[in-house]
Amino acid sequence: MTKLLAEQPVLLAIVLAVLGVGCLYGWLQSGKRAALLAGALFFVLIPLGFWIAANWETDRERITALVYETALAVEQNDADKVAAVIAPELEEIRRLATSEMSNYEFKRAQVGQIRSLVFNQNAVPLEAQVDITANVTVRARSGAFGEQEVSRRLILRFQKRDDRWLVVDYTHLPVIGGPDGFSPHTDLTKSYRDF
Repeated sequence: MTKLLAEQPVLLAIVLAVLGVGCLYGWLQSGKRAALLAGALFFVLIPLGFWIAANWETDRERITALVYETALAVEQNDADKVAAVIAPELEEIRRLATSEMSNYEFKRAQVGQIRSLVFNQNAVPLEAQVDITANVTVRARSGAFGEQEVSRRLILRFQKRDDRWLVVDYTHLPVIGGPDGFSPHTDLTKSYRDF
């Protein structure tokens, strides 16, 4: 129900319109005023549904926005902003992310597709795993290769802490297939199916 209210206002509007038309048809057939009022109420609720969807930010929307904001930080080569998305106590992962970023200069970083965003409702604190495809234009700072277009699959594990989503683990892989020589670690590819 939360997803319908907050993330699918068009579907909600269709359901309310069908109910409203049904009540108005019932009023035309029976002449009962209650059916007319119920039909009018369903039609009045349609804009309210759009207002709720516009003002209610779900965890799914927060994580999606965070993914896009982080892609922009990568494109701007802002390693500090990228590291700020990672949980503070995970120094090793922060160091890994910033050291990987320091090896490359990014010209473009885009989220190609969010393949899945799955919540683990049994985890405390709440966890989510996001599987995305990212497209970047990058060159090595060492000059080892020129500018290249690269697509990678990223798997990010988030935890919700004090109403804020933070990355607690990540890996990147080729878009098709398993880990390669550039993948930092592969624990998430095994645990991905647990979600």
